[in-house]
Amino acid sequence: MSWKSTIDINRTEAIRLILEKIETLDKLSNNDLNNILFDFGYGDDVNLPYYGYNFNILDDNKCEKCD
Repeated sequence: MSWKSTIDINRTEAIRLILEKIETLDKLSNNDLNNILFDFGYGDDVNLPYYGYNFNILDDNKCEKCD
């Protein structure tokens, strides 16, 4: 049995919570960002960029060949 309860929230609240979290993306690790890309379907969804790729996320100052 799970320790969490289930709560109903509306779409507006769900979107608000997601947007609130997006504001903190710069504080996430590269691995966490990689997981988010995977969860959103990047690399696996033919309708999204980077189909067929895995990601190796590097810090901006360490990525010489990045787009």
